[in-house]
Amino acid sequence: MKVFIMAHKEPDYIGKIKIETAERIYQQVMEELAVKKRYTDPGLKASQLVKELKTNPQSLSAVMQRYMGGKFNEVVNRFRVKRAAHMLVKKQYSDVACGDIGMMCGFSTRQSYYMAFKREMGMSPANYRKEKQIKNKK
Repeated sequence: MKVFIMAHKEPDYIGKIKIETAERIYQQVMEELAVKKRYTDPGLKASQLVKELKTNPQSLSAVMQRYMGGKFNEVVNRFRVKRAAHMLVKKQYSDVACGDIGMMCGFSTRQSYYMAFKREMGMSPANYRKEKQIKNKK
């Protein structure tokens, strides 16, 4: 019996973006997400960034895929989950419900927050908080 494995092929436009253009877009996206914390806006859309960065959807997609490891929503949700994980263990947020922390980090629904958190961290936000609190008491 023969088994054929289909290799994942990147869309053509990913390889066609110039390095200088990719670096510029990457820096601009990082400025928007990491510095300005635009990921906290639940309504943030790729089309907004395309307009603001004066680029095109294919170039933004290529940078997100190749240099940031995923599609726009995946990358933005990683920023959100990272922030939520940080907040879940900070003493100043200990009285804030896990679901509310997700909303503070830019998720538009609790369901999308819980799904993204579990996918990135391997457990629910509540279990993550509980596990970190136990480790911190030791």
